Amino acid sequence: MLYYLEHAYLAIEQQIAAIGEVHHDNLAEAGEKITQAEAAVASLMEKMHFTDSDAQDYGKYYFLLVRNIFLLEDAREAYNTCLAEAERGIAVSLTASANETDPGEKVVVTYEVRNMGAAAADYSYSMTYPKIYAALSEESAPIKGKLHLEAGENTQMTFVLTAREGGLLRVEAALCDAAGEMLSERRLDVQIMGAGCYLGTTHSHSTESDGKGTLAQNFHRMIKDGMTLTYTADHNVQTDRSGFMRAMESLQKCGYRFAAIKGCEITVYGNNGHLLSYGNTLTFPEPPRTRGPETIDNWNRIIDEINAAGGYSYMAHPFSRWFNFTGFATDCESTDKMYEVTFHKDILDLYTEMTGIEIINDRYVNKGTDNDYAIAYWDRMNCKGYKKYFCSGGSDGHGLSQLSSVYNGFLLEELTAEALENAYRNGHQFVTTGPELRFTLGDKSFGETLTTDDSKAALTVEAYVKGGYLTEVMLYDYAIDANDPDGAYDNGVQTLLYAHTEGNERDHILCTKELNVRPDHFYRVAVRTNDAEKVAFSNPVWVRRT
Repeated sequence: MLYYLEHAYLAIEQQIAAIGEVHHDNLAEAGEKITQAEAAVASLMEKMHFTDSDAQDYGKYYFLLVRNIFLLEDAREAYNTCLAEAERGIAVSLTASANETDPGEKVVVTYEVRNMGAAAADYSYSMTYPKIYAALSEESAPIKGKLHLEAGENTQMTFVLTAREGGLLRVEAALCDAAGEMLSERRLDVQIMGAGCYLGTTHSHSTESDGKGTLAQNFHRMIKDGMTLTYTADHNVQTDRSGFMRAMESLQKCGYRFAAIKGCEITVYGNNGHLLSYGNTLTFPEPPRTRGPETIDNWNRIIDEINAAGGYSYMAHPFSRWFNFTGFATDCESTDKMYEVTFHKDILDLYTEMTGIEIINDRYVNKGTDNDYAIAYWDRMNCKGYKKYFCSGGSDGHGLSQLSSVYNGFLLEELTAEALENAYRNGHQFVTTGPELRFTLGDKSFGETLTTDDSKAALTVEAYVKGGYLTEVMLYDYAIDANDPDGAYDNGVQTLLYAHTEGNERDHILCTKELNVRPDHFYRVAVRTNDAEKVAFSNPVWVRRT
């Protein structure tokens, strides 16, 4: 059987590889090859009697997730895009002079549009790119404009982008007809190598626990969403790494650049809190149902064990109405899920040894009150000053479409699992549901400490949001006072760095100023946009006297 499978795998793999790049000039031929490869996959699946319930079965897992199956999915997506454009009487391509580049290097993006209709037509186009990752050169074509093409005529526009920092440069182009109806949407990715900010998720679920997609399917979807890394967080699953390794092999075989590390979400009976466990291989199975709700002491024991094993942990959705931690009281007053959370006097003393707090979680209703309380709790814990507490954000995605709704931007020297581990352990990240954010105070950034004898430091904040505009960039300044953390929180200072004005909608801003800094304070930045759900929060920079 294994001999047969191996030869069947190789034959189908060769079919997939033979498809090659799909474009308008080879559309019919590519479509036939894709259909044949898909038929071969279906035939083999039927012969092997694989079903959807066999997601963890070795045969299906190995075949679907290692043997270039995602290249077949990508080819089908490209074919469907070309086919839809052809039906609308156009042929579009978006290409780059390089798939990888370095900071300071130029990338030439070419956008070609052909009128395949029988009559002349008018179009409008737009090109977008993340302005934090690249700068548009003066020799570029305008990023927005109108086109008039005679029947059969084509035109090319070139955009010259200079890479600014390491990360994923995603370029997107849209074409509309004269009435404004969308005809084509294209995107391409250029990986900028080296030091920069890399986007990724730290809380999602797969079929290894209660998620809908396998690990490899999750990773592939994250790549499509523009993510370049992830830390997995399946419930109480840690020691078995076979599925994780096969998932990573599948990405490597397809040539994707993606870093991943295996973690877990510790879930206890009674759901009295969930804890995200990273940097270790400990397993904490769900206790028997005969045991009562999780106690504060036992949660602290779990956190201590993770720390002793060289790991670190972040509290997941600590004020969720369903999964709040023991001691974090909730008062559910009505059926419309509006509720309030009470901060007890001793809440800052209940848990102290975790690394950080998930301040934005997109699972269930976690877009409002519970996230607000998590942010307030995080600030208050840092006001107390026992140690640094970092923030993270997680989609808590259980389905493929949910995986990248909340993510983090990590400052890395390079895109590797080791660099991700170091960054996450030390809070070198910001949390976002869309906006990009950079923040430095002096020469320090997310999660770092500025040690200075001077009372002034250079502040730099840069923000960008795609498809909308920035409405507010706020700097928060809190004192550290172990004796009165509530007073330190209440007396925090908010400084407005940028505010939107009518008629001046900006998707990108750069703020620089000299800031009066005080020792035993911490400073963080929040970004808000015209879409209330698109926000970003930085980890703080702490200040201390030399």
